[in-house]
Amino acid sequence: MKTSMAPKVSKRTILLASIIGIMVSTAVLTAGWVGFQDRDAAHAGSLPPIKAERDRQPAQTETGALKTGTLVEDSPEVIVIKGGRIYTQTAAGVVQADILVEDGRIKAVEPNIRVPTDARRIDAQGLIVSPGLIDAHSSLWTTSASQGDGASDGSLNIVDALDIYDDSWEEVAAQGVTAVYVQPRAGTLGGRGAVLSVDRAASIEELLLAGDASLHGSIGSEGNYNTIKSVLEAAKKYGEQWDKYREAIKKKTEIEKETQAPEEPPRRPGRGRGQRQTERQRQEQASQREQEEKVAEPNEPEVDDIKEFILKVLKHEIPLRIEAKEVDDLRYALALADEFKVSLVIESADQAHQVTDDLEGRNVKYVLGPMFEPPPALVQAPEEADALRQIRRQFPGLIPPIPYAPSPASRPSGKPEQWPCSITDMKPVWALGGFSSADRDSRLLRHHAAEAAARGVKADEVLKAMTIGAAQVLGVADQVGSIEVGKRADIAVFNGHPTDPAAMVKAVIVGGRLVFENDNAKGPGSSAERLEAKVELPAVLPDKFALKSTRVLDASGRFVPMVIVVEEGQITARKVVKTGQVVGEVIDLGDAVVTPGLIQAHTDLGLGAEMDQTGMADASYLRAADAYFPIGNRAAQELQKQGFTAALLAPGSNNVLAGVCAVVRFDQTCDKAKYLIEPEAGQKLVLAASARVAERYPVSLFGQVDFLTSALEGDLPDLYLYHSEAIQDQIDAQRRRIIQSLNNGGGRAFLVAENDMEVKAALELIETFDLRGVLVGAQEVNENFEQIKSKALGIIARPPGLGAFDRSFESVVKASQAGVPLALGFASAEQIRRFVSRAVALGMPREAALKALTSDAARILGVGDKIGQIAEGYRADLVIWDGSPLDLRSRVIKLIVEGKVLNE
Repeated sequence: MKTSMAPKVSKRTILLASIIGIMVSTAVLTAGWVGFQDRDAAHAGSLPPIKAERDRQPAQTETGALKTGTLVEDSPEVIVIKGGRIYTQTAAGVVQADILVEDGRIKAVEPNIRVPTDARRIDAQGLIVSPGLIDAHSSLWTTSASQGDGASDGSLNIVDALDIYDDSWEEVAAQGVTAVYVQPRAGTLGGRGAVLSVDRAASIEELLLAGDASLHGSIGSEGNYNTIKSVLEAAKKYGEQWDKYREAIKKKTEIEKETQAPEEPPRRPGRGRGQRQTERQRQEQASQREQEEKVAEPNEPEVDDIKEFILKVLKHEIPLRIEAKEVDDLRYALALADEFKVSLVIESADQAHQVTDDLEGRNVKYVLGPMFEPPPALVQAPEEADALRQIRRQFPGLIPPIPYAPSPASRPSGKPEQWPCSITDMKPVWALGGFSSADRDSRLLRHHAAEAAARGVKADEVLKAMTIGAAQVLGVADQVGSIEVGKRADIAVFNGHPTDPAAMVKAVIVGGRLVFENDNAKGPGSSAERLEAKVELPAVLPDKFALKSTRVLDASGRFVPMVIVVEEGQITARKVVKTGQVVGEVIDLGDAVVTPGLIQAHTDLGLGAEMDQTGMADASYLRAADAYFPIGNRAAQELQKQGFTAALLAPGSNNVLAGVCAVVRFDQTCDKAKYLIEPEAGQKLVLAASARVAERYPVSLFGQVDFLTSALEGDLPDLYLYHSEAIQDQIDAQRRRIIQSLNNGGGRAFLVAENDMEVKAALELIETFDLRGVLVGAQEVNENFEQIKSKALGIIARPPGLGAFDRSFESVVKASQAGVPLALGFASAEQIRRFVSRAVALGMPREAALKALTSDAARILGVGDKIGQIAEGYRADLVIWDGSPLDLRSRVIKLIVEGKVLNE
């Protein structure tokens, strides 16, 4: 028998060779992979420089390129919208009819319109047709530099600051927004605002619906009030000077006309008489000259363009638009309106509930917003976060971690509970504004609308505020804001109510031009409309009871009729409503939505400082479970209020071996058996750039793969924790046990990988070591979803910020469409729900989205047999909603934890 002399090839050699092959074949690397340090070269050999992945910007894809619709380049001249439920925003109300659009105008609104042969037919059967939405406070086409300009004399003209060649309008139009109002952002009295059409144009004139739409100012103190007052007084005085001048000119003209001698027909002079007539004429002419000399020529005032504009406010041609939040600000704004008799539009009006007596019955219009504010974590620019991270690494302890500050999901920061209903209940004309400084954020107008509806304003009233109400406030109601014959054709078609951001946009028409169309928007999009009636639930539930609802979420992500039997905190039975008797007290919830507790799939619950370190790349000894205690954890409490009952608690991402994750409940209890579902859910492995540090190994993706390969083969680096030898041995034993469990298919490997290259490296690790791998992040992956589906257990999506481009959602949407199991993880409940709502609007199946919050999330985390479903044997953690969790208008009615109603 011959013995092979070929050397044995280790997993490590095969894996590193595979990674090299991936790198060479794709010819891209992330920024941290270029210029390997000497230590990396010693471990992995040298590679030629390859263009960094971060330097290669993703191609500008058209909005909705992933089954979400496309921008229309060449629009037909004639369009017929067939069979929609039309919210006309006229006295006709809601009608079922067709709409004919021709020559940029609405030509007909009536049933059974014949479609001309040259027309584009848009099938709106089962869909909602609305006037195009209007953002009454936008920053579209403005730049950060122009937003910093301020004035106190009304001298700024926002039109001078617009960059209409920026393509931000595309994502705005794709959300059904067809017009925006922009204005100077800074200063006591900034200047002129303008109403613009949201469309492609070669000049600003093509976009202008109203050039001088209002005079914008802000009252934040008595000084601001006095400044605005003095400017208005100066303009009034200027106008009076011109009035006097015009009056003098008029008087002079009248005197000249009166003193002018009438023309007499020539006469034949008689004897002696001709001389007397000539003398009389000379006397009359002298008298006329004397009268003319007495009427002095009036002095013409100097023309002042700024005061000329402000005179439009004093003449009621345009409104004075004042930002007034506090009580004194509101009263100062009303004082200006009374003194100068101007048309007043008030922005924000946060404290209106304290001055309702002053506001009631006044002819004041409002622009309300923002309905929500981005949480602090989303405000910080990525480059700023990277800079802070580097400083913390180089100088430990110099900059402490930012303490957790929960972002309220139920109401915006600083807004009182009564707002905005304290204003809308007075039935004024009002509009909705986004109030964002980001130019693209008008596409979030529907998110603000959902928040307004969630705060108590009826959805149809909110829609009115985005259409005809906004048009009336902005002075363009004769052009847009309603669907009626003769008006400009600004129209949007949705597969759900426009105030639900998860409703997909079917088509958008701007000025008669079809700018966006999505053939995948089928109607109706929502399977769970919001509940109007209140749900009554006892404060204390018996040990045995049953909940009955027509809309209970099952494991497939659908709402079905069901009876849920609960005994001593456990679900003992599920039955379809029509199948027989239920023992115990039955509580009929009607059409209320019932879901299992939602799952936050990746968070630090504000414990980042306790679960992270930057000294070494190996932090595998860190256990998230050791840092968690539910009582007093504000992040857990905030998540629980919003329907989340469990989470994957994960260490930070600064280390390659980041530590041990845990699945925890938000129970306010001291019992570890209850609040720790799985204390060792798996090890977090980081292949992303966040774990590459210039001062330590590894500094490249290749080095990270090499580091993890060594660890998974059992070659763990020494730790220098300065503990006693016994404690050090105990820590090492724990590290090896956790790593060994990964190889044996026990715990999960949560691999943080963002882009294609990192994901491919992660998949190679999963295949080589037969890991039960879960990808965390994967934000820039646009292919290999079938490979991910076959190798990985799923993806924990880390939602991008509110300001992210729609293309930032592509990976999640495409993964869901390919059937890859998903879970969601980020800082707050609000961010998760806003993310998933946008993802659904961009094409993510609703069933996949609901499972990503419940059953799929539980399976990905390895606890699918314990949480995530309403099933027999599961703990009775149930959430009762007034609508689908995907609908941002919905709110938690009641939360039942282990069969007990959670006290608010």
